[in-house]
Amino acid sequence: GTDGWDPRHHLSHMLHALVGLDRYPNYLSRFRELSDVDVLEDALVQRLEQVRQQKLGIIERRRGIRELVRRYNKLKDYATPDGDQDDCSQLWHFQLRPPTTWAELREKRVLNENAFNVAYVSLKTTKQKEQRSVEIGDIIDGKVHVDLDPALLEGWMDQEMFDVYSFPLLTTEVSEPR
Repeated sequence: GTDGWDPRHHLSHMLHALVGLDRYPNYLSRFRELSDVDVLEDALVQRLEQVRQQKLGIIERRRGIRELVRRYNKLKDYATPDGDQDDCSQLWHFQLRPPTTWAELREKRVLNENAFNVAYVSLKTTKQKEQRSVEIGDIIDGKVHVDLDPALLEGWMDQEMFDVYSFPLLTTEVSEPR
């Protein structure tokens, strides 16, 4: 824009314009230059294109997951009776059957080691509350709620930037595409 206003590169400018459009009739008439209206329009088109691209990505991922699950559910075994590998065997490098014990969960190497440790150590508190042995199946089925220990979470989370945190949940073997 003529005065440094640029909603394409400044989120605050974009948000200001959106609030203005929402709250004030004829908001755009307040712009001195029609070129600023063009800049806003371009910025909105760019954002709309981002939304459309992300939507298509989500649709494709969900379609792929649905197809993988459909193929897996049809699969009787990882190999055919004559020993040939079924085409689905290349898609799965770990079984989708849920683990039945904590040892099995650790051996399958599905959860990141820190995630496993946070859950496993936090389970001690849960066992005390439940006053019984807690099976992993009860947790997976939602019958038992595990309160994660906040002190353990601190070491597990990474601060990507101010107020944005991430935590590795799955192992790289599971989460990275082959």
